Amino acid sequence: MYGGPIPDTLELSLEAGLRNLGGLKELEVFGFEGLNYRIGERELEWMSEEWPKLRCLRGLQVDVLRGAKPDRRRNELREYMMSMRPDVVHERA
Repeated sequence: MYGGPIPDTLELSLEAGLRNLGGLKELEVFGFEGLNYRIGERELEWMSEEWPKLRCLRGLQVDVLRGAKPDRRRNELREYMMSMRPDVVHERA
């Protein structure tokens, strides 16, 4: 059974250096499945503005695994991103 994010993995917060990826203006797909990513609303706002060609996020998708408990926070973040960028899809790798 899926046990949640892998501990001690790359943190994708603005404080940890996400801003350093701002030059990736051509980025279309960004995946962070399985990471303990610590992304919040500020990071999604940043992604929405800094990556204009972003079309797919992999990490906030709806859980489809049998037995997986719904992740309320991930669902809130996905909905927030969809409100800013309805053109970005959320899918598994």
